[in-house]
Amino acid sequence: MKYTLVITVAVFTILSLGFFPCRGEMQMKELTNLLGEEILSPDGQITILQTTLELNEMAFVKCEQWGSVGIDCEYESSDDQILSFIKSEVKYRYPERMKPGWTGGDSAEKILLFKANKPGSALLKIHRMFRGEWKETRLISIIIK
Repeated sequence: MKYTLVITVAVFTILSLGFFPCRGEMQMKELTNLLGEEILSPDGQITILQTTLELNEMAFVKCEQWGSVGIDCEYESSDDQILSFIKSEVKYRYPERMKPGWTGGDSAEKILLFKANKPGSALLKIHRMFRGEWKETRLISIIIK
């Protein structure tokens, strides 16, 4: 009886370690507020805001999407091997308004998720679009260590 209890506790402990790892949630860095326009310095050089990501770190950008109005965004990475696009998610602001026959209820936030794959630098461009045309481009220089 004593050995059965010891073995049961040991097996439960080993299984618990496998199912409940002792690490926090994966953190992601938000880049939305760091996106800027190209700034011309007094000496005529173009200045672009810069940030750093750790290897394998995830980062995201939020932008507006409103399909029925024609508002959307696209991304461009100067080097997909260094900074790759993982996926996009759309979170509707008013999901209860997404019903057949209703219009204008598709206002949403589009989240673009990226991953830092290897050391180096990449330029990330976010194009804000209106009815299929680029209306504004924001960018950020990302260094991966």
